[in-house]
Amino acid sequence: MTDCFDSTKWAYENAENIGGDKNRIAVFGISAGGNLAAVTSILSRDRGMKLRAQALVVPFVYLDLASRSMTEYRKGYFLDINVPVDYGIRMYIRDEKDILNPMFVPLITEDLSNLPQAIVVTAEFDPLRDQGEAYAKRLMESGVSTLSFRVNGMVHAFIGSPNVSRLVTVMVGSALKDILTRG
Repeated sequence: MTDCFDSTKWAYENAENIGGDKNRIAVFGISAGGNLAAVTSILSRDRGMKLRAQALVVPFVYLDLASRSMTEYRKGYFLDINVPVDYGIRMYIRDEKDILNPMFVPLITEDLSNLPQAIVVTAEFDPLRDQGEAYAKRLMESGVSTLSFRVNGMVHAFIGSPNVSRLVTVMVGSALKDILTRG
């Protein structure tokens, strides 16, 4: 997680040297990358860097084993989640206590205000769907301009449908371009 923030910080601090604009930086992530992008947005705000946007596609933002999507789609829908802590999650955290650390699970971050505009994309048959949608709702309630949409009929990361994956990429890219080119 710190590598992602450090890379964003480097781009922010060196934007002019690389032909960029530090006022037009966005972060983007899919699945665990969505987690990294969300946490990077929070850390950037807390450390005085103003990012323009965050795009989170099927993001992992909280491990709620009791949510409807987690219960119904935990197994057999591409992203199988095992309890107590799945292998992929164990690779990301040092200790099971990190499951309650807002820098691992941004949904429980106390203050989500003043974050960059957000695009949150979820998939209908994804165990992470409800958490992603809850995060989008919390962002909106915190006053963050947020575009949130669910791709119906799809599993996590739209596996098995290159056409849908392409369309989602075009939609998110279009929204990001609009956010980054405005004022």
